[in-house]
Amino acid sequence: WNAILTPIIGNLTPKSSNMKKRQQKCSFKLYPNQLKQKVKNGNIPIYLKLSYKGAKVEARLPERLDLLEQELGLWDEDFMRIKGKKESKLNAYLNQIETNWDKYNTECSYIPKHSLNQILDIILERTQQNTLLTAFCYAAEFINNNIEPSNEITEGTKRNYRKAVKHFSTYLKVKNLIHLPLKEFKHEQATNFKLYMGSPEVNNSPVSTSTNIKRIKTIFNEAINNEIITKNPFGNIKLTQRSKEKTPCLTINQIKHIIYCEAINADKDLIYYRDLFLFGCFTGLSVSNIKTLSNQMLFPVYDKRLKLDTTRVKTNEIIIQIIPEPAVRIIEKYANLSKGNRALIFPNFCTETFNEKLKLIGVHAGINIKLSTKISRTSCKQLIDNVGYFDIVYKRAYFGWSSRSDIMSVYTTIVDEVLLKNTERVEAFLFSNLDHN
Repeated sequence: WNAILTPIIGNLTPKSSNMKKRQQKCSFKLYPNQLKQKVKNGNIPIYLKLSYKGAKVEARLPERLDLLEQELGLWDEDFMRIKGKKESKLNAYLNQIETNWDKYNTECSYIPKHSLNQILDIILERTQQNTLLTAFCYAAEFINNNIEPSNEITEGTKRNYRKAVKHFSTYLKVKNLIHLPLKEFKHEQATNFKLYMGSPEVNNSPVSTSTNIKRIKTIFNEAINNEIITKNPFGNIKLTQRSKEKTPCLTINQIKHIIYCEAINADKDLIYYRDLFLFGCFTGLSVSNIKTLSNQMLFPVYDKRLKLDTTRVKTNEIIIQIIPEPAVRIIEKYANLSKGNRALIFPNFCTETFNEKLKLIGVHAGINIKLSTKISRTSCKQLIDNVGYFDIVYKRAYFGWSSRSDIMSVYTTIVDEVLLKNTERVEAFLFSNLDHN
């Protein structure tokens, strides 16, 4: 038996040794990551994976190289390329990566001399670029590349991102951090940015500060997605989601003072903004929805009633209501209903100017509240509460509130008969309290 087994064992030993050596080599793999397939367009990102001694790292290749869903069947797992597309940009890019990989292995005699993340940086040729990339420049590039060209982001959201980045850039300048590399922007700087946003020189409320930080946090998340950084410095920053102070609302008598105030009625400019504000008080529409309200959102029902069927600009939640008569009169005053379905109801206006005019309107009407566009919405909510019973599903449809957590909204169908009854109760309350005595 010894004579038989010795040659066999002798032959097995080198193979076992070779296997161990192979296991110690750093492995290289390019593959389409189907788990990361995009919901919107179905594109599949290409990932590079390196593994060594049980550890592994992955990097997403540039988005422009994503596979189309129909191209997935052309992927060759052995060659890690697209079959039949030798001249494709993707294959050319993958060829360069693998060339860099082979070059690195040759230079270090196939024994890694860097961490896996550092090797990724080397073969993807991003070491120098990411080292020099500053937080200041990356934030500006995010606006130019991700926000401004997007057709899915509203102009209001774009404006808010610009505002947040402006605050962030100013902070970096004030603190002499304009040349700070993105990779070196840590939790300490993120905390100091929050303190800066709440300082007297900026004078932001806690909610406003948190809103701006959330947008900057999104920018750093994008840097993580692009494999530039591994951790978001704003990740553990505590944010204030809601203000402790509730937005006030007007009483029906205060609304009446605004309607009949002689100083307001003597100023044509203030009359327009007064009417916009009252329209919000009667319908609960946000300033964004008032600004974009068009004929195509209005439908005649019953005896020349106007039914509003649209969605909130901010949240895309459904808004359905039959517009109360006082609000219909405001529409008829400004709308050119013969212009076609896409005609805007109200002439264009600036939200900032609107809020400035409301301050004057409040002063003229003797109201001790600083009026804002949001107050028209809270005042409408109070008006609905004063009317009496309003089914919660219909109230949410009236205002465009979210109903995802309410099972009743799933089983309740909005019908015109109930909409009309609700509107008639609103009208009765308005007419009985707003008549000029």
